Amino acid sequence: MKKMWMFPFLMALLLIFAAGCGKSEPVDTPGNEPKEEEPSEETPSEDPETEEPGEENPEEEKPVVLSLEGFGNTMSNIINDGMAVFEAPYLYHMDRMITGNILRTNLETKESEVLVEGQFSFLNYGDGTLFFAGSYYPEEATENSYGIFRMDTEGENLELIQKGYITDLLLYGEYLYFFNSDEGGLFRLKYDGTEETMLVKDVYEGYALVNDMIYLNNYLDGASESYVYKLPLTGGTPEKVDEQDTFGTYLFPAKGFILYEPRVDGSRGMTRFNTENGQFSQLDKAISDVTEAEDLIYYFWSGRRQDNADQGIYKSRADGSEEELILQVEIAFSLNYVNGKLYYHNNDEKRRISVLDPVTLEQSFLPLMEEIAP
Repeated sequence: MKKMWMFPFLMALLLIFAAGCGKSEPVDTPGNEPKEEEPSEETPSEDPETEEPGEENPEEEKPVVLSLEGFGNTMSNIINDGMAVFEAPYLYHMDRMITGNILRTNLETKESEVLVEGQFSFLNYGDGTLFFAGSYYPEEATENSYGIFRMDTEGENLELIQKGYITDLLLYGEYLYFFNSDEGGLFRLKYDGTEETMLVKDVYEGYALVNDMIYLNNYLDGASESYVYKLPLTGGTPEKVDEQDTFGTYLFPAKGFILYEPRVDGSRGMTRFNTENGQFSQLDKAISDVTEAEDLIYYFWSGRRQDNADQGIYKSRADGSEEELILQVEIAFSLNYVNGKLYYHNNDEKRRISVLDPVTLEQSFLPLMEEIAP
């Protein structure tokens, strides 16, 4: 009986002790809700003079996600130095032949401004972003930065996304295609600098992207002759397109065709390969610096006459028909067609880029940086 009496007594003591300990952390039970205390004015997290926002929960910099489709420039423009690209109302362009500073000119107001100083070329545009290759030498740097750059169209957020001596940089979809002479090969790289892939090793020039295939005019596997090959955009084993070897590595794309010079004794004609149906045809002259327009191609031909009266800039259909000499000049190379105008080099003493309206034949030059800089 004594043990039965002691047990309820001990249980009562335990309940009293538990209730006393619970005062430091009130339990939220019905009819006994804890009173919510007002925060102190001296709480550091609420004091604007002592709080340092961003230190406890720093915001992570989110990668820029772009929506990219199609070409960032035409393949033929890129092969010819890629000196200009258009996105209304601006023409984004270099100011000097081969490589130069990058400027933009408002084609409505004719006002120009410098976006970035350096030695750049191979301009591409996509989703408010410019991609280009070359070298950049900021004042605070100790050495040049060579490689692929991207930048917004205001000239801000310049970023080096791939190092190396880069040529023939082409944006297509979400990927950049280019030659990297430092590593020796044709590469593809995602626009954010990831997923680098070597497509073909030990090639340095002579490629074109046409109808979702890569075409190469090159010496492969140590061969002493160059041939035209094709391979998928993702890489793979190059497949020979033409059993006839070629003269050099020049390869010009033109409206579903590729043009190249076969090695034929006593002949300076060109082979025209239709990338859609695989048919070959011949052009009886060796043209150069071909660039695509809406329904035409423009190119330079050195002519045959001794007085050079047939030498200059021509236009024709891609199949060679309706050929017309539009400007007689001794020198014109690296033709680019952008927004209805032809941009090209003519060995101007100031290294300016020439501009030709192919309809009115009005001629001018793109401005140099020093002509517009304050």
